[in-house]
Amino acid sequence: MFAAQEEKRQKNERLHQLQKHENQMRDLQTQCDSNARELQQLQNEKCHLLIEHETQKLKELDEEHSAELKDWREKLRPRKKVRHSIVVLKGQSLV
Repeated sequence: MFAAQEEKRQKNERLHQLQKHENQMRDLQTQCDSNARELQQLQNEKCHLLIEHETQKLKELDEEHSAELKDWREKLRPRKKVRHSIVVLKGQSLV
């Protein structure tokens, strides 16, 4: 009688431990999935910030280039006039 009760108690204890471990595994898997989603979200946010930063950097470089080109064109007009005047004067002196 004692042996049967002890066997039943051990069986119940094994089932209890098994259920406890299954619950722990399920909880850990849920936490792992949650962590993976959080990491993915953080990675997406970092990627978005990087793209924004690079876009801003390209915009600044484009504006800088446009300003340099405008400045170069503005300086080109007087140089063309001077060059044209020199050509005209040389042409007149040859005549």
